[in-house]
Amino acid sequence: MAQPGPHPGARPGVGDRISSRCLCDSFIKEIRRNLIKKVEFFYPSVFCTRTEIIITTNKKKKRKCVDPESAVGKHLLANKEK
Repeated sequence: MAQPGPHPGARPGVGDRISSRCLCDSFIKEIRRNLIKKVEFFYPSVFCTRTEIIITTNKKKKRKCVDPESAVGKHLLANKEK
């Protein structure tokens, strides 16, 4: 029997686990501002009850999940609202 792939809408490299509908399964609490290229916000929905913040780094264009309760996460959320 074939193994199922990542859930629909999954972002490559971030939360590829099938058991979770959320995109993030681990979080970083700190990152230097100059390493951030792009920030994406995903708010709670029927698919995931958490607010998720995914950053793309300048170096190697890696995607990382930021803890929304961390100082960095709160700063990103506050600046998103402005």
